[in-house]
Amino acid sequence: MDFTEFDNRSLAIVVLNADASFSVEEANAAKAELNQRTRSGVLNAFDPGSGGGLKASTQALLQQYSTMSAVCVVYRRQIPGVPLSP
Repeated sequence: MDFTEFDNRSLAIVVLNADASFSVEEANAAKAELNQRTRSGVLNAFDPGSGGGLKASTQALLQQYSTMSAVCVVYRRQIPGVPLSP
């Protein structure tokens, strides 16, 4: 399943599957896409090629977290080891 065109909020809704509207395969595929986006965002925030140093990395992470929807926050709380706020 290709979830690349879905926004993060929609992906989190599929992953959480609160009303069992989605199959296990759909939820797993949405989870994989959302996790990949999270990893990419964190890696981009700490990319030494950006030249911004620690301050720019911190600002990038703050920006990423500040734009999360409430549904994404609920999803992120379920991932062990992933901080919800810097």
